[in-house]
Amino acid sequence: MNESEVRRIKELSETNPELQRLYERHREYEERLDKIKRSKWQSPSEYAEVQQLKRRKLAGRDRMVSILSTGL
Repeated sequence: MNESEVRRIKELSETNPELQRLYERHREYEERLDKIKRSKWQSPSEYAEVQQLKRRKLAGRDRMVSILSTGL
């Protein structure tokens, strides 16, 4: 996400609980992905978790962009 999108999300999340929830989850997914990626070795379950987190993160980002584009 670029800086202007993040700024806009933070502004709109004060009045849009869905956007706030999506942004918080996006950050949680990012933190978990970073933690897994820092490990030297990934177990098969961690690899599957990474794939799942990436899908969830992308779906959430798509929804946030949709909200931003409609100005809800």
